[in-house]
Amino acid sequence: MKKHMKRLSSPKTWPIQRKTTKFILRPNPGAHSFEDSMTLLTILTEVLKVAKDRREAEKILQQGQVIVDGIVRSEKKFSVGLMDTLTLAASGENYRILLDKKGKLYFKKITKEEAEIKPCKIIDKKVLKGNKIQLNLFDGRNLIVKDNKFKPGDTVLISKGEIKKHLSFSKGATVYFIGGTNIGEFGTVEEIIEFPGSLPSKIMIKSGKQKMEGLKGQLVVVEESIVK
Repeated sequence: MKKHMKRLSSPKTWPIQRKTTKFILRPNPGAHSFEDSMTLLTILTEVLKVAKDRREAEKILQQGQVIVDGIVRSEKKFSVGLMDTLTLAASGENYRILLDKKGKLYFKKITKEEAEIKPCKIIDKKVLKGNKIQLNLFDGRNLIVKDNKFKPGDTVLISKGEIKKHLSFSKGATVYFIGGTNIGEFGTVEEIIEFPGSLPSKIMIKSGKQKMEGLKGQLVVVEESIVK
């Protein structure tokens, strides 16, 4: 796989300057889609700008100063993306990766306590031997649980590998748009309209006086404080 790509060909979600150097580092394959993730090196040099150049960014990484979802990461091409938390050990600054209303990745400053929580959407679940349930989460991890209350589309808030809270995709839930024309917006589910056959459900959402529509695949159930 190529290490670099043309800067002008990089995803529109990346909040970078397009007319500087010709090439930019390509992320390693990971849990996130190519559009929803960036390399740690690019984040340090071009987004957070805590390193003035590649050499300084590599030094920061080699010193173990960058923590993603509670784990020290030193690989410059490591893929960091939507809903991940990133901590800079030297400054104590913490960020959560979200999408703004223009569909670009942005790094929201959060507290140390907030950085210990990772919202993970359930994309699938399987029943294993012994009536154990495997939850497949959108950041690539799998969790084994005993309770069958979890459903695809729900969100679990995880801290240190354990589920701390279950957010059900249901009427009254707060949802955040990660796709569609309302990307970056959030609101409350007012109605879930089911259709016969394989057609996806239409989700009716309200945010203040604004009314929005979305599909389940475009939405993540969250606590409002996570995205506000």
